[in-house]
Amino acid sequence: MRKKDEPKWELGATYRAGVKALELANEFRKQLEGRLPAGLLDGLKEDLDLLSRAEGEAQAEIDKLKGFTGTQMENARKGADFCSFVKEALKRGKASKDCQKAAGVGTKMNQKKVSSIIGGVMAIIDAYAKFPEEFRKSGILASDIENGKKIMVSLNASDLLQESAKAQKKQTTAQRNALRKRVESAIDTIRGAGMLHFLTKPEIAARFEELIPKKGRKNKEAEEEAPAQKV
Repeated sequence: MRKKDEPKWELGATYRAGVKALELANEFRKQLEGRLPAGLLDGLKEDLDLLSRAEGEAQAEIDKLKGFTGTQMENARKGADFCSFVKEALKRGKASKDCQKAAGVGTKMNQKKVSSIIGGVMAIIDAYAKFPEEFRKSGILASDIENGKKIMVSLNASDLLQESAKAQKKQTTAQRNALRKRVESAIDTIRGAGMLHFLTKPEIAARFEELIPKKGRKNKEAEEEAPAQKV
């Protein structure tokens, strides 16, 4: 079911119906001039130009977000591996209970959650600052911890980039939906004006009635527009 504030039709269906509506309205421009709001056709033309680019822009946003997600997943894997290797080394080296506890040994980490992995890496870095000798005896070098710090920086950066991309996608989706709804509204206005004006000329009225897409509706179970009554 389509949400109330969402466009009624799919993007491609809206664009095709908009082009058809503009062509039909221009064909009968003189007859419909008094029935259509001033500037509606010019506004529809501008919106259709914007809408023609919207589909490509939407796919570009999805691809960009997938790229950030892939980077984040790779960094998360590195972070999870780092935590696992260090914890195993501390256990094999028989580090003190306090050291192991501080490093998160025995604590479950959600490897599907970036914040959990960041927390795990941070715990190890903090534990190393408190128990450097315990780490060294377990075969963990300062260079290993420096590598952990780099992983944590990368994780934080990729997480911020992904969240930023998500926020941007949400904003542009809202703008694109507003554009689609303006086009849908213009189509409805042209359709209604044409059907009313050519009430006594059913062959022309039918052309306006058919402006509503038969395919690409968000809700195929019911139409918001009632069918025209036969006279």
